Amino acid sequence: MESPGHLLHKKYAHSKAALITPEQRYWKQFRFPVLVRQYAPVTSITFSPTSPYDYAVSSSTRVQIFDSRTNEVRRTVSRFRDVVYGASFRHDAKLMVAGGEEGLIRVCDVNSRQVLRSLHGNGGPIHVTKFVRDSMVMSCGDDASVRLWDLSTGDELESFSGHTDRVRTGAVFESSKDTLATGSYDHSVKIWDVRSGSCSLSFDHGAPVEDLVVFPGGSIVVSAGGPVVKVWDLLRGELLETLENHQKTVTCLSLDASRSRLFTASLDRHVKVYSTDNYDVTHTMKYPSPILAFAFSPGKSHIVCGMADGMLSIRYRAVDANKNSSEVTEAVSIFESPAEATARINKGAPPPSTSVHSWKYLNRGRDATPVASDHTVAVTQSGGKPRFSRSERLMNKFQYKQALDAVLITNDPNTITSFFEELVARDALSLALSGRTSKTVLPVLTFLDRYLVSQAFVKVLLVVANAVIDIYAPVVGLSIDVDKLIRSLSRKVSEEVSIHKDLQGTLGALEALLALGT
Repeated sequence: MESPGHLLHKKYAHSKAALITPEQRYWKQFRFPVLVRQYAPVTSITFSPTSPYDYAVSSSTRVQIFDSRTNEVRRTVSRFRDVVYGASFRHDAKLMVAGGEEGLIRVCDVNSRQVLRSLHGNGGPIHVTKFVRDSMVMSCGDDASVRLWDLSTGDELESFSGHTDRVRTGAVFESSKDTLATGSYDHSVKIWDVRSGSCSLSFDHGAPVEDLVVFPGGSIVVSAGGPVVKVWDLLRGELLETLENHQKTVTCLSLDASRSRLFTASLDRHVKVYSTDNYDVTHTMKYPSPILAFAFSPGKSHIVCGMADGMLSIRYRAVDANKNSSEVTEAVSIFESPAEATARINKGAPPPSTSVHSWKYLNRGRDATPVASDHTVAVTQSGGKPRFSRSERLMNKFQYKQALDAVLITNDPNTITSFFEELVARDALSLALSGRTSKTVLPVLTFLDRYLVSQAFVKVLLVVANAVIDIYAPVVGLSIDVDKLIRSLSRKVSEEVSIHKDLQGTLGALEALLALGT
């Protein structure tokens, strides 16, 4: 006996737009990634404190200053003999200071790239260098010391002792230049008073401290060590919050310009965004490699991330200084004219509906008038069906082998390459190439021999050449003509590879010369 049927209830998926929060929508605006390969892992990233907020990236033995408007290298400082660490700008962005493995503190002019002062630092690698005042610099190194230097004389002003292991992070309080914060691999976070030369507060993070940030008011310090981030209240001298959202060591901390968002970057390849109101995670960004350096632009336009594989990721969004103009530009669409958009924004009215069922959508473009810049599509006067070539008709009948023979007769490289690309898209390349005799495979090999190394067609023809070799490798040696063309292909590929190797060597030599020249 059959079971009685039942009515199938339809299930409707929630709208994707309804699931995206305003916070997520904001971060999704950063969708223009620029990837720059560095010679070594990125050790630090810092933004200029002045507009247009260029940023300095430390990697290997050089510091590159990127233009925030073009995301290209504007200046390169390569006066270092070993790995450089902790480059940072002065408040006016005219000077930059950096440490490194060689144990020297170098102060450079940003515009001329000249080294103005070299200070023999802490007796070991220096990972942290910061401007305390216009002519005062702080340095922290692997000798567990924190030192202050006078740039005008090059003398050491103060040395703070208290850490028992390497000091890898430090910060200067914005509210008081006489107060410093440092974090060490001895698990401690210490607050130093420059006037008394002593430690005024100390906290135990519970793991080697990798980074720390100080809020502008000077009452909250955030430290990162291991997979844990801790928020410390300096007024009460106690732990305020513990954040445990990462799986591996947190390497970087950063605050946005308004100090309403806290960024944490980790070796687990994730960057998490926290609200500083309640320290809840509001957004997460994933990267392809462990993160060693991270920075967010003061202008809220760039997210720059340096990874362990030497890749620098630059995500940015367009920021229009004229807010009203930006609003009108974003509002203009196929649903309203610029004049209608301007009038609507002045009235404070909401934007028109973008639903596919709305009257505006169904009648879009009805009253549009053509302009000279519009693309015109030619219409045949006969009004009949479009005329297909013989190869196109065979292709539509799935007769791929005959269609390939027909298109090869044209001897047009653009048409033939486009045909091969269509075969790859249809997953029919093997069907068109297989089952051929030595006579019918010759036109394919002849075309490959002529155009394989052409830059315009190499991407598609490499796929075709690999397919031909895979199919006809077992019968090589049975036809003199086929063997001759295959040897010619092999020779051309070898010559092309040799040229590329020579070019790589030349490029390396030129980069070495340019590095010496700068």
